[in-house]
Amino acid sequence: MSDESIWSSPPTGRRLETGDVDPRYVGTIGVLGRADEASLRVARRNMREIPAKDIEGEGKYLLEKTSGETLEVITSHVELIDPETSGATAFTVRDGLLVPLRPVGWRHEANESRRLGEVFGRKATGRDPMPISDGPVIR
Repeated sequence: MSDESIWSSPPTGRRLETGDVDPRYVGTIGVLGRADEASLRVARRNMREIPAKDIEGEGKYLLEKTSGETLEVITSHVELIDPETSGATAFTVRDGLLVPLRPVGWRHEANESRRLGEVFGRKATGRDPMPISDGPVIR
């Protein structure tokens, strides 16, 4: 028996072409969108723009130096066409990203319920069908 029949041969093939992206490139992943021309145009139509020089601070809360108001950075999706749904009242541009802002302590009214009672629930009776399992049936 030869050694080749026991061991498989080394893999053969060709080297795949790489794209134009530099492998040392560092990107960003986050909730903030890019401040491209289209998104800035829509944001300017529906919210006030605060220049980056008038914003102070880092993190979740930023201070607007001209009015002294503290604003919260919105870390969830903001619909630029209807910013009121997320409480966005202003925005600024930092590091090429559009940073939506809202007043500190803003709460969405739909998240609060003022009704008492059960939600789609009742006590089961003997006439109710048993739930069907998605798992295998054991007989």
